[in-house]
Amino acid sequence: MARASVSEASRIGDLASNVVQRLAPVSRRAGSLEEAWADIVPPNLREHCRLVSFRNGCLKVVASGSSYLYEFQLCKAALLEELQAQCPGVRISRIDVGMGPQV
Repeated sequence: MARASVSEASRIGDLASNVVQRLAPVSRRAGSLEEAWADIVPPNLREHCRLVSFRNGCLKVVASGSSYLYEFQLCKAALLEELQAQCPGVRISRIDVGMGPQV
């Protein structure tokens, strides 16, 4: 079995660095989305609803109770519009909300 040379190891380091640089914008967008969420969502809902994931333009949210789920459904369109305005680079197309464990 051949041993890796130093030049091969440095190339692997360069590859890893390139991957990190490509993922940095994704990380920044996620941070701005969480910050916008904290600014936009009313405190009473924020205590009982949380972000679960963001994938393919869909923001998934869980609510800890049916009354909070209903309340979130009532203001979901306004929240989506505001999140789209504050985070244009994220490209949110919809928000899905469901029941989840206690937040």
